[in-house]
Amino acid sequence: MRTFVGAMVLPAGGTYDKVFYVADVPIAGEPSSDFFINFADRELGIMLPVRPGVKRLIGIVPPSLNGRGALTFDDLRRGAE
Repeated sequence: MRTFVGAMVLPAGGTYDKVFYVADVPIAGEPSSDFFINFADRELGIMLPVRPGVKRLIGIVPPSLNGRGALTFDDLRRGAE
């Protein structure tokens, strides 16, 4: 399916084998409005402010954890931090 935006045609989307996570976590220290993106080999991590003292983390679930069912933040903590 193609999406039309004004005079621009966007390419068709697709599906991917990567699984993403989203977590709102309390952050210690001074509040900030900083936005961070981390690209590494086959990894992606994004941290953005949600409200004072809380950041939203978005990232790719490591392949070693795929298919494990319900994950907790403790499962993802090593890669997220």
